[in-house]
Amino acid sequence: MTDTIKLKAQVLVLDIDSKIASDIDAFCEAHFLQAMRVTEKKMLSVLSSKVDLGAIFISERLESDKQGGIDLGKRIRKIRPELPLYLRRDDTTGLADLKANEQRAFRQGYQIEQIADLAQDLEKSISSHLYPNQFVRGICEITQLTLQSQFKNLKLEVESPFIVSDHLIYGDIFTLIPIETSWCRGYMSLQANEEELVEFVLAEKTRFESPENKNAFDQYAFVGEVTNMVWGAFKNRFNDFQAVAGSLPQVPIVIKHLDRYISFGSKNPQLSLRCVLTDPENENSKPVEIFQRFVFNLGWSPDDYKDNQAQMEQLVDAGELELF
Repeated sequence: MTDTIKLKAQVLVLDIDSKIASDIDAFCEAHFLQAMRVTEKKMLSVLSSKVDLGAIFISERLESDKQGGIDLGKRIRKIRPELPLYLRRDDTTGLADLKANEQRAFRQGYQIEQIADLAQDLEKSISSHLYPNQFVRGICEITQLTLQSQFKNLKLEVESPFIVSDHLIYGDIFTLIPIETSWCRGYMSLQANEEELVEFVLAEKTRFESPENKNAFDQYAFVGEVTNMVWGAFKNRFNDFQAVAGSLPQVPIVIKHLDRYISFGSKNPQLSLRCVLTDPENENSKPVEIFQRFVFNLGWSPDDYKDNQAQMEQLVDAGELELF
């Protein structure tokens, strides 16, 4: 079997008991989750800020109300319905004593003493996908080389990949392209803000010819070209070009423009990269953030994973192939 890796997902933790919050932090660390604490007053603003998340842990008892966590949970459910929400309770009833509309807001109810029982459900809802080590490294290399080829004299930072369970769209430019090999099928997207991107183009920091004014720049063509280049490199590296027999399943993609929300018809987590471009020659320029997402909602078989570049390197190392 191919060596695989679990990637961390960010989760929010709202609990007024600092000792229990520390216990939740320790549980998260042991289960490939990065816990971020938040206050009751800041919870809704954090969610509205479009932070990438995998789940939320909230206590039933909040500073504002003995059962304030239940009411807040219902509000969170309306804002981010795709995120699993876990309710810490003082008793052993789980969710059984809650009203039907209250129960629907939460994935599970638990006591802190039984938090370990959440591991299996978290595994299913957040960390269900294992990614080959070489695949994750390959994705980072492909993305880095592509962006470096299209931007000039900029500092590029490709952050560590992570997992997200939400379906949010970042920024106002969004590209989507099908990803299909014999061992994985799904979609890749690139997401960015138009304003910062256009400023870099006007400053001649890209390989595209700088237009006379920002209104003459086709930013969609630029991001589309970058998307095509990443897909081409992905295909060359990871596709073994075997024909796939039979009809292939499809699912509808649902987009809510006003909410910047997209659903791929499954609960599969998404592999995400955050790439930040900054101009070392201009401290006043805003950085360009590009988010790259992969969702393998139509097919995922890491045991059949192929890496053409790794196989070529193995042949070179074995002396069976020479490079000139």
